[in-house]
Amino acid sequence: MHRVSKADRKNRTAKIRKFHSSAVAAILLLFLAGMLGGCFHAYSDIDHVRISPDGRNVVFIATDVIGAGIPQWGLGGGLHSMYVRWCSAECPDVQHSAKIAAGSLGMQYGLMGTGDLVEEVKFSPDSRHVAIHAPRRIWILQPATGKRWVLQTKDGSINSMTWISNDELAYCKVIGTGSKERTVLHLRVYRQKIAQPASDRTEVYRQDGKNVPLSFYWSPSGRYVVLGPCSLGQCRLLDIKTRKVLDFGPPSASLHWGVAWKTDESAVFCAVQRLNVMGILGIPMGNEYFLIEPVTGKITDCRKTCKFNNVPHFHPAPVWTADNQYIVNNAGWAGCSLIRLNPWKFIPLKGRLVTHLGITDNDNCPELHPFPVPGWLWTRHKNKAYAVDYQGRQFVPIGQGWDWAVSSDGKRIVEVDKNGKVTIRTLKLPPLPTTQPTTQPNSSETEK
Repeated sequence: MHRVSKADRKNRTAKIRKFHSSAVAAILLLFLAGMLGGCFHAYSDIDHVRISPDGRNVVFIATDVIGAGIPQWGLGGGLHSMYVRWCSAECPDVQHSAKIAAGSLGMQYGLMGTGDLVEEVKFSPDSRHVAIHAPRRIWILQPATGKRWVLQTKDGSINSMTWISNDELAYCKVIGTGSKERTVLHLRVYRQKIAQPASDRTEVYRQDGKNVPLSFYWSPSGRYVVLGPCSLGQCRLLDIKTRKVLDFGPPSASLHWGVAWKTDESAVFCAVQRLNVMGILGIPMGNEYFLIEPVTGKITDCRKTCKFNNVPHFHPAPVWTADNQYIVNNAGWAGCSLIRLNPWKFIPLKGRLVTHLGITDNDNCPELHPFPVPGWLWTRHKNKAYAVDYQGRQFVPIGQGWDWAVSSDGKRIVEVDKNGKVTIRTLKLPPLPTTQPTTQPNSSETEK
């Protein structure tokens, strides 16, 4: 055994201290240069604004960032502190706050040194708890008492989670083993009470290999989840309660165009990309569209009754409207539209949005999103949000940017400004037209 002399230890300690001193000096120089050059940054970022199902509490994530840099040299850095903040809807000015993460933030790339970027914030069905999902952990918050803790989930990345009851979560974890050249992925789906240790959780599903699912689409109640293959593989529907698995689509496929659950969980629409496997590559060979009823296991091939050849690709993923009548489809510059499966109807809406919002060729094409009130959607343009009816004739301003949320009944809007001030407004939408949605008369787009 090699022994290190006192002199060597002393020299090594001196080198470490010198390195730390140099690093601190470099950081201070960077901050000073940024201040002198007008590149010093101090701001708060608001995200994940949520209102509880009972409408009594508001929760959001606030990230305080302090940084500096010299953009001309491609240099930048900073420190961040992430907080969960909450308040009651009756007293929004009285807020509570808890720090949940801190670390470094690469300002050019948006990378947090701790890996604690919040991905999901969800209230429990009874509104008593909030689950905050980051890639490596899940925080549980009890707004009424301020009590909070980290759900014990052991090792591995947490890819997705949802509530399945008032005090129980289901989540998907992917663990990698082996070398970088021969990595094997292990998918595990668990259900766990929020007060339970990881040793008491229940394993619902497991899958090992290179093409394990990495995309997860939960049903509204959390009972079902659609598993999308990593790159190519078999698409599956998993029942969390019974552990039954239903395969659908070709054996080599990708859920590239997304999944849309009906709000009542009676069916799920899946747009599947069929792949021809050649070695390690999957060559796109066309799209297939399925409507799956999870209770009965019935799988309907929508290509037999629907004209999807006339529909631009779904991007981002399709979503059902609040009344389950239409699927909202966004296809970038190809435009946004509504789709009814049975009987088939395709309603392009890009023309009306362009006309009413004053969109030019230099503007990005706006996307449509479902609104919790039947007959209404919402869209965003130039940092303003609007409620839009299915016909694209009525545009009602409802908020600024993305830092807002709407109650489950669609009657109240919650807005949070950059300083964290919460404003709650009552929303009144005008009566809907009595006629059914049709295409705009002054547009080249036609109903198909």
